[in-house]
Amino acid sequence: MDGRNERAASAGAASAGAGWAAVMASQQAAAAARGAWQAQEADRREQEALRAAKRQRGAAAAPIAAPTELKLLTWNVWFDKTRINSRSSRVFELLRLYDADVVCLQEVTPRFVELLLSQPWACERYAFSTTDCSEPPWESNTLAGGVSPYGVLMLVAKEFCPAFFVLPLPTDMDRTLLLADFRPADEAAAESEAGAVPGVPPPLNMLIGTVHLESMAARSTRAEQLGVCAAALKERAPWGARPSILAGDFNFDSRRNWSDAYTNAADGTASAAAAPGAAPGGISDEEGDTTPSPRGWVEREELEEPVLAQTLPRHRDLWAHLRGDDEMGWTFDSEENPLVRGYEQMRYDRVLACLGEQQVGEGGAGGESAAGQGWEAVSIELVGTGTGVGGVERDDAEDEDGEVPSDHFGLLVTLRR
Repeated sequence: MDGRNERAASAGAASAGAGWAAVMASQQAAAAARGAWQAQEADRREQEALRAAKRQRGAAAAPIAAPTELKLLTWNVWFDKTRINSRSSRVFELLRLYDADVVCLQEVTPRFVELLLSQPWACERYAFSTTDCSEPPWESNTLAGGVSPYGVLMLVAKEFCPAFFVLPLPTDMDRTLLLADFRPADEAAAESEAGAVPGVPPPLNMLIGTVHLESMAARSTRAEQLGVCAAALKERAPWGARPSILAGDFNFDSRRNWSDAYTNAADGTASAAAAPGAAPGGISDEEGDTTPSPRGWVEREELEEPVLAQTLPRHRDLWAHLRGDDEMGWTFDSEENPLVRGYEQMRYDRVLACLGEQQVGEGGAGGESAAGQGWEAVSIELVGTGTGVGGVERDDAEDEDGEVPSDHFGLLVTLRR
């Protein structure tokens, strides 16, 4: 063997060795994730057995925690494979930083779950909605509670002892409704026990769901999906009986319908209709010329937004309630997020809450208070933008290519009672 061939053989052996090392590392990571999932499953079964034993004894099987503050974070973490490892790592850092009690994630991929299950802090703090899968979540489809090919995931603080439910939706995109129910097994006993001690809040009694409604031009499908969500929430938490929340990526905006012809924040809104040169069905440019567009400006009553009032009349959009119309709250923002390709500024992501009239305040849900729970929404903010928590995100939210963790920004809501 001459020197050139010897060097080539050596290089080939080195390459093969590197490839084998990568395969081994991947297999080890998968084994670690499977072990973490099995541990989560064992923990869930233990909690179920404990609650079943309490029910058999006739004792109140209420969740341990009776918090006076609850933080909820919802975030579409983007299913794209672009820099999946580094982006996921940054999402995990922010989840740990914000330390929400309930985390609702959309566009979660099998790889994302594998990486998250390798985070000891996450497995120690949270119950995963995927632990109800008969197989590891990256091998189970969305209807089975998994995330294949991609789906929704909930992480809930273990002290709340959540029960998870997955409901099918009318869809061509494998979309589902995921519910986490925090309900004492014996509500009457739980309330009586808490009421016996003045000033002691009752155990957490709430229903929270997350959803990723159908994407793109699927308005009628989204309306059907919201109808299913509303029916499920009302069945398990009749309006006013106890608090209920629906959070996630709704895929429509409150001010305008989607159009690929928009070039600025005013296009497609009611205010654009009054602008010189504007016309229904068209977008006006700086010279006042109008470019026809099948998805251009529409009359206010033709917006998709009213479907929320029709299907979830007692739930309030917390961004609109707490921030008002002066703050746009765009969660999909091409002007601030380099991962959004082409102009698009839309408030797709929402948190809708039915907390009872007294808890939501003037103009709120109306009707009865929510089972005396006394919850009030006190704040809502964007996350994953590079700023927040006193600017903590600013220093390192972007990687070396200037990318943020997802093409969506998330929302963090704080409730108090």
